Amino acid sequence: MNWSRAISYWEFFYIAVFAALYGYYFFKTKRIGKQMGMPSRAIYLKFLLRSITLVLLIAALLGPNFGLTETEARKTGKDIILAIDLSASMNSSDISPSRLDKVKIEANNLIDQMEANRVGLLVFSTQAYWQVPLTFDLNLIKETLSSLNTEMMPKKGSNLSSALAAINSKFVQNAKNGRSQAALLMTDGESFSQINTDVKATLDSTKSSLIIIGIGTEEGAAVLSEGLPIIDEDGFITTTKLDMAALRSLAIDLDSPLFLLNTNQSSLAEVLPTLESLEEVVVTRYKLLVSNNKYGNFLLAALVLIALDIMFAIKVFKI
Repeated sequence: MNWSRAISYWEFFYIAVFAALYGYYFFKTKRIGKQMGMPSRAIYLKFLLRSITLVLLIAALLGPNFGLTETEARKTGKDIILAIDLSASMNSSDISPSRLDKVKIEANNLIDQMEANRVGLLVFSTQAYWQVPLTFDLNLIKETLSSLNTEMMPKKGSNLSSALAAINSKFVQNAKNGRSQAALLMTDGESFSQINTDVKATLDSTKSSLIIIGIGTEEGAAVLSEGLPIIDEDGFITTTKLDMAALRSLAIDLDSPLFLLNTNQSSLAEVLPTLESLEEVVVTRYKLLVSNNKYGNFLLAALVLIALDIMFAIKVFKI
């Protein structure tokens, strides 16, 4: 027989309290009986009965185990890709504190609710790069997310097709695993190349989902670099604004939902129900040896003794 937990000071505390209280009761009863000239041996039976009850209750608390049972454990979840635009326009402050910082804050809140799912982090500007492959380590995702900045990209510009191609490749690669897949494409919509929508066929064939999140406002603001506005070749301040027309067109072409993220509107909370609606699949199966906890047997025996103690009162003194 094994035990789920070792005896602790709490169990010793219970025993000490029982011994102290019952010792006082025992001593008082013996003294009264002696004074009345009617000693009773019944209190010894009561003491034995209640001591056994206490031992059984403590044994039940410690979780006695007899033998092992093999059982199958299943782990379910989804694969979720966070694709984040790191073009220079994401430094714009038309969203406070900036478009990119707002994405970090909202994405962190979203990740906190993605337990049991694999999450990957993809960043892109002119090219797309995997910062963190799909992983269950959500703390790693959050740490990497906090360190993102536009200066880490080798070239300036924005190419949504590069992100879509990387997402498409990952969806195809994991399709054979039967996992439920989704990607969140977070961008301000400004793309300086022709957008390739070949991913639509993959979305249909693998039953994967693409969610587009527009970052910024249509009024726009200056593009910043190291906190200062960027001046173009003609001496004017470079500005950027959310390209809603392009994002709506992309959402229609890909049959994908479109959400907005700006100072007055945060739709990432609305993204969660969409992700939760995706069917979860069993991603791993494994065998576990589980101890047979028989605390119920000890607890039942203790309850029977308590019932007998209540039902069959023993007269300590006979008058």
